[in-house]
Amino acid sequence: MRAIPRLRFLALILFILLIAAAAATPYGRYRVRLALRQVTSIYDRWTRISKRHDLLYDDQGRYQGHVGAAQLDTAGVGIAADPRAASWTGRRVVFLELGGIQFPEFTRGDLLPQLWSVLAEEGTVVTDCLNGGRTGESAGTHCLFTGVRANLHATAARPDVPTVFEYLRAAHDLPRSAAWHLFTCHQNAIGNNGGLHPEFGPRYWPARITNLRTDTQAIEQLLEILDRYQPVLLAASLKDADRLAQYGRDAEREYHEAIRWIDDLVLRVWRAIQSHESYRDRTTLILATNHGRSIDDHAPDRPKFDGCERCRRVGLLAVGGGVPRGQVIAQPVAARDIAPTIAALLDAPAPYAIGRPIRALLPDGTATAPRPPHPSTAPEEPSTVLSGSAPIARDPDLWAEGERLFIAWREPQPDPSRPSTRLVGRSSADGGTTWSEPTPLLSDDTWEEVDRPILLPAESGPPQVATWVLARSHPNMPDAWRWRMAIGTWGTAAPDQFVGDVSFFEGRPKLRRAGAEIDLYQLTEGKGAIRLRAGAEREWEITRIEGLRMDERRVVPQGIDRLPLDPARALWIVNERTPTSSFLRMGLHDADSLGIHLDSRRFTPEGRHYAHPQLFSVADQPPRLLCSEWLDGEGWRIVRSTFDETTGSFGPFEVFVARAWRPAVAARGGTLLVAWESASGLTARWSLDGGASWSPDSTISGGGRATAASIALADPLSAHFVWQSDTCGEWRVAWRRLELGSGAQGSAKK
Repeated sequence: MRAIPRLRFLALILFILLIAAAAATPYGRYRVRLALRQVTSIYDRWTRISKRHDLLYDDQGRYQGHVGAAQLDTAGVGIAADPRAASWTGRRVVFLELGGIQFPEFTRGDLLPQLWSVLAEEGTVVTDCLNGGRTGESAGTHCLFTGVRANLHATAARPDVPTVFEYLRAAHDLPRSAAWHLFTCHQNAIGNNGGLHPEFGPRYWPARITNLRTDTQAIEQLLEILDRYQPVLLAASLKDADRLAQYGRDAEREYHEAIRWIDDLVLRVWRAIQSHESYRDRTTLILATNHGRSIDDHAPDRPKFDGCERCRRVGLLAVGGGVPRGQVIAQPVAARDIAPTIAALLDAPAPYAIGRPIRALLPDGTATAPRPPHPSTAPEEPSTVLSGSAPIARDPDLWAEGERLFIAWREPQPDPSRPSTRLVGRSSADGGTTWSEPTPLLSDDTWEEVDRPILLPAESGPPQVATWVLARSHPNMPDAWRWRMAIGTWGTAAPDQFVGDVSFFEGRPKLRRAGAEIDLYQLTEGKGAIRLRAGAEREWEITRIEGLRMDERRVVPQGIDRLPLDPARALWIVNERTPTSSFLRMGLHDADSLGIHLDSRRFTPEGRHYAHPQLFSVADQPPRLLCSEWLDGEGWRIVRSTFDETTGSFGPFEVFVARAWRPAVAARGGTLLVAWESASGLTARWSLDGGASWSPDSTISGGGRATAASIALADPLSAHFVWQSDTCGEWRVAWRRLELGSGAQGSAKK
């Protein structure tokens, strides 16, 4: 028996030695920390299960969803009532996000009897609504309130696009008390923060109350706000069902019990609307879930995250305010269409939402005509609209070499039987004097969705075209949809090959070219990233990048870049964010290493927000960095820094452009070209001596909004710009060429 303690002691010593040996290298330390964090995560999960169950159930196991909020006081949030909200004469909207109620339960009359026997009879039900983004709770919330497919892990992400609350307040100059958002004890960037888009941002954020204990408290607060403030847009995100589905001890029974209680709460809201003079007959109540659930056996451990059709399906119902009565709409719509529908009901343009208003939910006479362009005092400059009459053309990419130009974008598919979006391109052999007709690129009827195009440089001939497509991952799993990179030659209809297989991804891939090799760096699911590499023969290989996870909880990567310094070393930049800040960290590693290890260090100041990092180098000069920086009270600006070889880090930031964001950089020889977005549109400046001196700023886009710019130097003195423009009242793809001159404004060529 005495040998047992000795064996335990020897096992402990051996375990410590193994840990020490593993931690001898940076990658080993990363793996050790990852293992320890996973153990901590398991403990935290069980702790949360206990706490959240005790929050919603008493000692006898009885659901406490009926516990009210009489002790809460909305005056405590510091929002004063404003007569402009009470005197609003237009339509009003009350939006209830039924978080956690997955689509199979949404359709059950035994769980939601009053919804189906009362509200469905009075309003319109949409039976074919899909979420095209990450099929989870937080990302679904992000999509519902922005009209844009959610980014990865939206719990920790400030949205880069405005929310519907910001659209409403900006369009009608309404006070904060005119728009409210309530959250039931759920951490989410939409609830805890607003977006940081420079045209909207904090001055248009809604009033909000978060961390309410139960759905009943949220609804009672909603009814009090409705009576006291009479807001134009009032929303509540109800999360009891989601919490009990994840953390309940008897999960199925408790989950169904919470849904039945939500059914009663929804009816209370509808009756309050009908009894209030300011809301009766001109208020639309919208109910929506935010994700479905897989009921197949191909993802038993990920019941809502595997991207299958059932996971992406959401419930949607609208009633009141002129919405057609007793209708069932089977026409396919997307979850990202809900925010634009709310904006259309409130006569508020939603220019940065990708979705479109659902006409079946709009009362007769609701205006859905093209929105007015953004007012701007900038002079009209020569540019060419390439995308024709497509209602929404967006996300253009550009490749230029000499007089050869290739431009591709995505736009809605005109044929409803085909995928919802398609890629279209045009080319020019004479520097943009004449253009080919628009040509579809990389089409396939079996794809569900097509993402933005990526033009891959070629040594000669046209470029390759790449894009992420949502496709079935395996013939034996017909409902399992995955994102794959489709790659083909310009002008060919079918892709030549597919690379990768991921559930989700974020942002545009970062393209790097070194000789005949091409690298694409892409953020993917699980807070990770991948590298897609092709050699001269364009045979692609995929490698996972390790080490993007951080020790802090809820830290999420939002950008990644890698710049080779020499044959032996490479410089990494990772842009990461939390619900309250975003920052940059860097690392110097071996050229062949694909590890962003945890010992990589932050080098940006605390308390600020950083986004859109751009690494570049010119000739033999040290690497440089341009990025967007947000300062509270001042907004966005573009800052720059230079890498210091002696310290192995970047030097202090200095302001490059004030009141601007989202820089784009192109370098060729000693020429540097930088473009950015601002309130006056797309603007650029350039340097012909590697950055020692700069030209005056030149307005590229003229009037209107300009976003999603792609720039290129066809030669050191010929610059090309392509961007999304709304000067026509809808998004179009515009192009402009600029001949650069030393210190001059440059000459435009149409």
